[in-house]
Amino acid sequence: MSELGIAAVLDLSQLDKVLEDFSEATGLATVAVDTRGIPVTNTHAFTDFCRQMRSDPLRDLLCHGCDAHGGLQSLIDSAPDIHASANRAFAPLGQSFSRAEVQGFVGRGAPNLISRLAQSRGLPGTGAAFDDLLARFLEIYEQSHGLTALYPGVLTALDDLARTGARLGVCTNKPIGPTRAVLGHFRLGCFAAVVGGDSLPVKNLAMYQIKAQMIFDRAAFK
Repeated sequence: MSELGIAAVLDLSQLDKVLEDFSEATGLATVAVDTRGIPVTNTHAFTDFCRQMRSDPLRDLLCHGCDAHGGLQSLIDSAPDIHASANRAFAPLGQSFSRAEVQGFVGRGAPNLISRLAQSRGLPGTGAAFDDLLARFLEIYEQSHGLTALYPGVLTALDDLARTGARLGVCTNKPIGPTRAVLGHFRLGCFAAVVGGDSLPVKNLAMYQIKAQMIFDRAAFK
């Protein structure tokens, strides 16, 4: 069976309009891409820096790779430490998980991860017992860096960006404690602003992105 492309499921012209309206309303850059990172819509609200990078064929390919993998493949591969930390946190409850199980729940922050893992074993995903479990996971995870690795080319890319005068920032759904810990572990002190999944008292994704962008904007002009 041939791969089902995005154009077979969505009207790309309508999708492009949605992205355009979103970018106009929020000031955030948007583009929709296929599984290879190739744009299937126009780009909206991209900075001059991004447009300049994408005008170079080699750098454009790197952008495609970043777009294709998004948050799953950015600075670091922390999945092994997330897996190990989850198993250590659940060990007192007599539970353990395969790496595939843990990775299947990664992507919407630590509370969602631990809640879904707990519920998959018939344990409560809310309440006092869950809060204790989440706190135990975060305490373990903040100290766990031994299995985490930088993706190939990350240091070179950061150095290249710094030489252009770009102000760099990190926005992640990883909790801020583990985020700062792993950045310190790899001595990545080049970021003007760091925003974690629990940095702001906002749960709505769009509003979170807006507030995070405001932090980055202030950092860029220091």
